[in-house]
Amino acid sequence: MLGDLAENVCTRQTRSGLRCKVSLPSGHNVVAVGEDSSGAVRNLLIELTKQMPTLPECELGKDHPVTREVIQAAPGKAQFRTQGTDEGKRMDAAATTKVRRETIGVTTKRTLHVAIVELAAAREIDTAVMARSLLMAGWDRFRKDRITHDPDELFDQYESVALSSGGTESEQWMVRVDRKLAIKIQSAAQEYERSASAITRGLLAEALRHESVVASPLAEAPDKGVVENAIAQIGVHRGPAARQLARQVGLGEQRVLMNEILSGAVIPPIRVLNDVAAVLNLPSEVLKVALNDCFQLQTVSGFKAQEGKPEVRIQPQTWQEAVIALGLPPDEEQRLLSLDQ
Repeated sequence: MLGDLAENVCTRQTRSGLRCKVSLPSGHNVVAVGEDSSGAVRNLLIELTKQMPTLPECELGKDHPVTREVIQAAPGKAQFRTQGTDEGKRMDAAATTKVRRETIGVTTKRTLHVAIVELAAAREIDTAVMARSLLMAGWDRFRKDRITHDPDELFDQYESVALSSGGTESEQWMVRVDRKLAIKIQSAAQEYERSASAITRGLLAEALRHESVVASPLAEAPDKGVVENAIAQIGVHRGPAARQLARQVGLGEQRVLMNEILSGAVIPPIRVLNDVAAVLNLPSEVLKVALNDCFQLQTVSGFKAQEGKPEVRIQPQTWQEAVIALGLPPDEEQRLLSLDQ
């Protein structure tokens, strides 16, 4: 498939997939990552085509038609006037003002795709526009967070959020994004040895998670007093009292996990969130905002980590992360994980 370049290709398995690198005669290296060998080669071919020089418009068959007509300039003399030049300039100007977009293929859980479709419907906008907006928001959050946090850890967290979506069915679909953002994502894929699909999936999931935690700007936010009352009720059930609440909402004896939920440090499954809201006699949306406020208001613990810096999470743990971190017996771990299915 790669012809004479095949002997210059080297591959390496990474945590994000198979990494292919080819050395061009010019000395320039082209790198691509895919989930398997065929995907890696396909992405490599795409990157190679981008290295090809752009042909002039006349070679592409897009030359603007130019017509000439003879006009009488003076008796016995003829003068040619070229037409179509102004029109061509107008067309060029229109082309430059139109936003150039590229397509990124992404594989996600079906539930994640459905959630984006439903959010778009709720806001009465096109799904493609919603996906593009979420991807831009996800990239902006990554761009800000990577200043103070390790980018690889951020992408790992985003991927965990994507994988924590309920269900097991996957879907392949396309996201149309502005060309500049597409280039940034492809560059990040090469730099951090991940596929563009994986980065896109993580950014979408992170942006969607943020939408579900923070009140939508198009929706009316709960009254401040109502939220403060909810936070007060949450405080009553934290600590030793969390054991009884854990039993009431189906978490058994997992008091630690219940306390983490009440502190906003863990994103609970919808059924658990609704059960907690019912016990506390609070609307689910109010409880969701209150838990987010609890997490945002957490103070840094006074202890020092081994490397001399306190460790603080920039976002809540997913349900899967929190349950696995407890190190429970397999049966109990599976029971808790099944609450998110």
